[in-house]
Amino acid sequence: MVKVVEKSKKLIIIWVLIFIAFIIFLATAKPFIIVGAGERAVIFNRLTGIEQRQLSPGLNILVPFIQKPVLYDVRNQTYTMSGISTEGEYPGDDSIQALTSDGQPVGLELSVVYRLDDTNVWRLHEEIGPNYVEKILRPSIRETVRTVVSRYSVIELFSSNWIDIARTRGFDPEDKPEDGELVGRELVQMDIEITLKNKLKDKYLVVDTVLLRNVKFSEEYRQAIERKQIAQQEAERMKYVIEKAEKEKEEKIIIAEGDKQAAIIRAEGEARAIMLKGNSLKQNPSVINYEYVQKISPNVRAIITDGKSIMNIGDIFKE
Repeated sequence: MVKVVEKSKKLIIIWVLIFIAFIIFLATAKPFIIVGAGERAVIFNRLTGIEQRQLSPGLNILVPFIQKPVLYDVRNQTYTMSGISTEGEYPGDDSIQALTSDGQPVGLELSVVYRLDDTNVWRLHEEIGPNYVEKILRPSIRETVRTVVSRYSVIELFSSNWIDIARTRGFDPEDKPEDGELVGRELVQMDIEITLKNKLKDKYLVVDTVLLRNVKFSEEYRQAIERKQIAQQEAERMKYVIEKAEKEKEEKIIIAEGDKQAAIIRAEGEARAIMLKGNSLKQNPSVINYEYVQKISPNVRAIITDGKSIMNIGDIFKE
């Protein structure tokens, strides 16, 4: 009986040791891996190298001590290059310095929304490695921005006003773009996005969006812009003054023209009255005496005209 008990104790101890060894094995060998949502796992095989596949989200089995997983995030990520240290990936001024087609230095701040090509994560790991941001993404952004900016004038980065751009480029301002066609700063942003997409697609990085956040100009150009705005405001003021003067001039011309027409009408009326009066006098000469008498005081009864004849007022009215 004692031997049976001792034997049972030994078996229990053996099973406990086996269980502990199994736990230690799981902890050190890691034969399982759970790939989270939005992740992919690349397998490094100690015997054959990088396996040409990636593990999808969920529970995956590995060969202990042979296969080693490397996790990659394949969700959208944002890389920002900004002049404000708290916004970008780097402390300090991380904006991109570039030259426009007309030789103006500018600083651009932008954000790039990108993700890894989830079907080629193993290729990215094999050809570039986990440090793809420093090796590929950041240099490509800087190169692309400088290349694209060199094709545009400073006014196209500053404004989306077609008239300003047309004058700078020597285009006809009346030859406006079609509806929906991008111009100016919006066009520059789209050009950067398309160029960067084409550059990174062979590097297994997918660019979704490029946002041109800000464009900083040199102090000299900023002062030139201020002078231009002041000149435009002065021009608008002078335009108003001229328009006001022209309007006042037109009003005076209209008034003078009215006075002229009124004088003409009065003169024509007076001439017609004189003509009618002349005709009347021809037909009835005594009218002259009547008109004369109308000018005389009502108390006068007779007038001596030439010292020999007397004009009787009463006789005139009888006539």
